[in-house]
Parts: sequence; structure tokens; C-alpha cells
Amino acid sequence: MKYSRTKRSGVLFVFLNIITLTIFSWFSLSAIREEINSFLDEDEKKAPHYFPMWLLGFLSLGVVPIAYEASLARKIDAKAKKLGLASSTSFANFFNLAFFGSLFVFGPWIAFSRMFKTLNRVETKLNDLSSEPVEEEAKSEDVDANSDVIDEKPEPNEIKIRFSSGRKVSEKAKWRVVDRETGEVLTFATQAEAISHAVSVAKKRGVGVKVNGRVDKRAR
Repeated sequence: MKYSRTKRSGVLFVFLNIITLTIFSWFSLSAIREEINSFLDEDEKKAPHYFPMWLLGFLSLGVVPIAYEASLARKIDAKAKKLGLASSTSFANFFNLAFFGSLFVFGPWIAFSRMFKTLNRVETKLNDLSSEPVEEEAKSEDVDANSDVIDEKPEPNEIKIRFSSGRKVSEKAKWRVVDRETGEVLTFATQAEAISHAVSVAKKRGVGVKVNGRVDKRAR
């Protein structure tokens, strides 16, 4: 997915929300929700629709919408960390600024500015990754259509990237990064995104990366 809006402004969002009596948030947060759901891993819980939360805000003195927006901030924060990016937001950070900080007027402005700043970083990074050339996959007649591509057995401390095929495999989980040392397995939609994560981990640990049995040049 190509993200076209990577320069969102938290200050402008709050200003337009005020002059439209929060109606602007119906449209903007719905679009943001879809973008966030598009880059979540398959096993992560998707963000629900915003409008019901907005209605519940009248009964909860605005707490429910703020909690919903804070949950979006948490998902953005988690994705930023997976991509090795600096994050300016989190659930607690956003909620405290938007709820308690509203007593000092500027709290919500700061909360949305930090959340959108991190979201802009994440979506810019994902756009960059999607534009990188992806190596053509080696074909093998011995590979089962519903299983991972079989590669050479890596050393225990190597990071391995494998492609999963078959009709039951989600488009967002085509590439798996397997950390043999910790046993952690993460899934990604593109090889470029998987390589970016694997290389960042491998460099910190001083180990190699294997892509379907081949050491990727960018990991050396």
C-alpha cells in the first residue's frame, strides 16, 4: 500500500476539529484507522470504527474517544519500533496529554502532534521500503505449495528470511523473519520490509542474514 499523506499536522487536526465541532475527526480518523490496519501484522487486533466511539464520548465525557485515539497511538508506536524508528507517542503518553493535558488547553495539540509525527515517519519508511527493488525468487520444483521455501540450515545465531506460499497464507504475512537465537518469528508483507528488520537486528548482534538460503548483499 502506498501512503500519500505523510505530512499530517497535529495542530491543524485539532484546529479543524474545534471549528467543525469534532465532525472533522469522523473523516480523518477513519482514514487513519484504515492506514494503520493496513500495516498491522496478521496476528494483531485491528482498530475498530471510530464513529461508535465518538457517540460514546457524549456518555463518557470524552473518555472513550480519547482511549480509542490512544490505542491508535499504541499501534503506531509498536510499528515504529519494529521498523527501528524513533517514536514520539504511546498509549500512556497520548492519553495523559489529551485527557489530563486538556486542563492546560495545549495538551491535545501536543498529543496529536506527537502521534502524527510518528505516523508520518512510519508511513514514509514503508513507502521507501515498497519502492526498493525486490530480488527475484529462486524457483524449486521440490518445494511444497503450502510450505515455506526450504533453505540451507543456518547457524544458530543467524537471522533467516523465508517466503511462505499457498492459498492459506495472508498477503501481509508472505515473508517471515526467523531469529534462531531467540526463537522470535515476525511476518511481513514484502521482502524489502523483512530484510530491513532482519538487517537491523543482525547488525546489532554482529551476525549474518539468509534469504531463502542466500546471504543478501545488503546484509553483509
